[in-house]
Amino acid sequence: MEKMQRRLNRSARSEQGITGLETAIILIAFVVVATIFAFVVLTTGVFSAERGKETVYAGLEKARGSMEIRGGIVVTATGTTLTVEDIQFAVATTAGGEPVPLNPNGTTNRTV
Repeated sequence: MEKMQRRLNRSARSEQGITGLETAIILIAFVVVATIFAFVVLTTGVFSAERGKETVYAGLEKARGSMEIRGGIVVTATGTTLTVEDIQFAVATTAGGEPVPLNPNGTTNRTV
């Protein structure tokens, strides 16, 4: 029994464990890696949010210049074939819209 006890004591003495310093170094490495990862994730999120905000504002800018027909449309036709001579309608900007220039230099005419 005594021999077995001596062998166990010898084998226990030869084993080396992780010291407190090694554990601290590993812990610091994990904290540094986690900090860098968190910074990258947050930076990416902020960048995505800013791009989304720019897209929304660009869409609002386009929508503010929209026009819609207000009231009725009056069509004047002449002759027996009822050829359309004139079309009259009123247009206005949409709610909260900004003025839209209708001078010939600021518009293009096209037939649809």
